[in-house]
Order: sequence, then C-alpha cells, then structure tokens
Amino acid sequence: FSEKYLWYKHAKKVEKDWGVPIYIQLAIIKRESDWYALEQNSEDQERVWHSFLAHQLIRICACSGLRPKEWSLLKWKDVNLFDIENAVDEYEKLGAEITTDPSTKTGQRQAYCTGGIYFQNIYEKTKFKGKNDWIFADLEGKRLEPDWFSDIFNGSGKCNGLMDFTDQYKLTGKHLVPYCLRHFYAS
Repeated sequence: FSEKYLWYKHAKKVEKDWGVPIYIQLAIIKRESDWYALEQNSEDQERVWHSFLAHQLIRICACSGLRPKEWSLLKWKDVNLFDIENAVDEYEKLGAEITTDPSTKTGQRQAYCTGGIYFQNIYEKTKFKGKNDWIFADLEGKRLEPDWFSDIFNGSGKCNGLMDFTDQYKLTGKHLVPYCLRHFYAS
C-alpha cells in the first residue's frame, strides 16, 4: 500500500462504508488473480480469451460503475483514452471517457474511469479493432451479453466459477454478483 496510496484510500473507504475489512479485500484480489492465472494456462483458447476479458472487465466496472448493459453495448468508437496528469499509480495514468449507448437504463451518458489501461489491454489483444466493433466480443467478434459475465461469476460459463474459486461467500458471508462492482465503484 505504500506504493499504491489510492488503493489504500479506496480500501479504507470500502471498509468504512461496507464493513469489509482490508485483509478480506486483499484476499479477494489475490484469489481473483490466482483464478485468472489458472484460466490463462488453459489449452482452450476460448477459455483463455473469456477469462482475459472478465479480468479486464472486473477492473473496468470497479473503476467506472458501468451497468451490465452499458459495458455490453460498448464499441471502440464509444471509448476515448486520455493521459491523466500527476497520476500516482502506474495503472491510473490512462483514463477513459466512455459514452454509453442510448438504449441503456439511463440513456446515453458520459462515464469516466481511471482504468483506461484495461481498455488498452483489450485493444492490444483483440482482432476486432474497428470503431464499430464490440469491445466485449467473443473470438468471432460477436457481442457478449451481460449474462456471459454472470455465467463466469457463477461457473456456468466457459471458465471455472470465479465465486467458487475465490471462496467469496466464505470470505464475506455474501453472495456476490457482477452488479456488486457498481457498489465498489460507488464507495
């Protein structure tokens, strides 16, 4: 935390607002990273791609507050990356201005996040880089629906279940769903 001051600041706020101790938050991050590393070692390229996208999406949602349909409908034309001056953390040096689709719950709106690096990570690995290509797409370029992310969380998708693997219920006593990332952002 001495190198990641903002992480500590946010972790303290989550602890205060939601009652989740910092050590539990660190355990969740560690276990999610272990889950990701395991999934990336699969010989199934579809599984590797889906876990990569989920890993990036967790971070995007946690720092932007995007709703499931909002991230699902994002195309490359909807995201503008920009440098953040005086950023303390390496992962917060690139920001993202996001324009959501007008068909979403709140209609078209601007969202901002410090997680531009996660959009950049996806852009560098995807084959679909056109301005009208979906950001969250399968290996064929087909848009991934919000249920795709829920399936990864609960284990009925292409990857091992993130919640089972990370023992989230044992750690927090709560059944977490992807929408909880909006609450993390709100904290």
